[in-house]
Amino acid sequence: MKIKHFALLALLLAAPAAGALAQDYNDALRLSMLMPQGTARSIGFGSALGSVGGDFSALSVNPAGIGIYRRGEFSFSPSFHFGDNDLTYFGNKSTDNFAAFNISNVGVVSVAGPRGNEGNGWRGWGFGIGLNRLADFNRSYSYTGRNDSNAFSETFALDANSQIRANGSLPEQSLGNLGYQAYLLDYDSLNNNYYPLTGYGIAPLQQTKTVQERGGINELALTAGGNYNERIMVGATLGLPIVRYRREMTFRETDITNALPDFQEAAYTQSLATNGIGVNLKLGVIVKPSNAFRLGAAIHTPTWYSLHDREDISLFANTEGNHTNERASLQTREFDYSIRTPWRAVVSATGFLGSYGFLSADYEYVDYSSARITLNTAGNQSLYAASDLAVQQQQANDSLQANLKGASNFRIGGEARLDMLYLRAGLGFYGSPYKHSSLFGEGTATYHAGVGYRGKNAFIDLGYVNTQRKTGEYAYQLPYGGTIGTIAPEARGNLSTNNIVLTFGTKF
Repeated sequence: MKIKHFALLALLLAAPAAGALAQDYNDALRLSMLMPQGTARSIGFGSALGSVGGDFSALSVNPAGIGIYRRGEFSFSPSFHFGDNDLTYFGNKSTDNFAAFNISNVGVVSVAGPRGNEGNGWRGWGFGIGLNRLADFNRSYSYTGRNDSNAFSETFALDANSQIRANGSLPEQSLGNLGYQAYLLDYDSLNNNYYPLTGYGIAPLQQTKTVQERGGINELALTAGGNYNERIMVGATLGLPIVRYRREMTFRETDITNALPDFQEAAYTQSLATNGIGVNLKLGVIVKPSNAFRLGAAIHTPTWYSLHDREDISLFANTEGNHTNERASLQTREFDYSIRTPWRAVVSATGFLGSYGFLSADYEYVDYSSARITLNTAGNQSLYAASDLAVQQQQANDSLQANLKGASNFRIGGEARLDMLYLRAGLGFYGSPYKHSSLFGEGTATYHAGVGYRGKNAFIDLGYVNTQRKTGEYAYQLPYGGTIGTIAPEARGNLSTNNIVLTFGTKF
């Protein structure tokens, strides 16, 4: 099978190949697909921040925005993230709701220098430090359906027979051995192979998968910039994104017709925790050809992440014979690795309607296929041989290039001023990063609205964004090859998320 087809069915699916590393192109994509969040004001006008400036969220999009500040500012933005995910599996639709509280932004900007004075030259300098939320991983979903053709338990038999030794033994820390230890597999000594007690599509099975994901990316932004003659603003941000990701998954299948005498049910559970920190640099410029118009451009270097995974895998099986309620587990796996995300480029324009408001638009390009995964050979020798790590690393990066592509992102929004009251609205579209599969949809759409009140020394803003995209996954993979090919049951549906952000701020 071509690696691009194999990779499409990798970790985001139900079960990784036994002995394989947990890292693949989905890990790189999770850290690369960013949608600017932060303050309620920015969310209200679609996060089209590239040439607006004067908002702390802009420091993670175009750091030249710090040159717009006239006074120092402190902002704090709690948020409420909620949504629903519906998926259809073998004709049966399931819907799950989820919710989480987060801190979308906290930051402070100070301004120094003779800003606003007559004459040419540098009018002032700005310095900022704080956190902006770049990605939110909070989601829960499940799906269930009757499968009359194959069994998830076949994955354990496939793995066992791919690693079986001449005496019938298996590597201790393999999924095949896990299935055997839970008595989900039986051994045929005559043919020296393993087979699942569910058989191969001989009876209908009720299959249910549940997943809970938590976490996100919060970037510590350290920004400095200046304002030259009120016409050119420049800035640079040293970004230190902090990653926290948690995933709990259970795949259960049950003999619903009692047609299998030696099998009743099995449940495979996987728990993954990822923590890490990265570093990047953002450089930007905003040009004001007139008071009514601004142009902006920014370049983001890749983020170099250092990451640590902790994974626990267990299996429960009830075989209705002498081995009811059997449990087995693999040794906890801890793994160190690095991911380099793609470069990003942002260009933008803003038009001002006097003192009544503005319209702004951003265009962003990201080549997701340029990300790279590096496995830490020195820190993981206890789990994998160096030669295995080299092969896994090459396969991961080959799959990344084979399955991902460059994508264009668009953000547009505006703000209307009614004395001290501000009304905002915006739209966004984020292109699909996938090269081959329509299973994940053609892109993500965002719809924004907001309102704010700004006094002389304080302000409060409320922002809302709804995100819509098609979603889906392969429940598991059975790569039989030959005339059978790869069997991969599909779950398809839609994901709708909502984020409400409230920002409190003071000026000084």
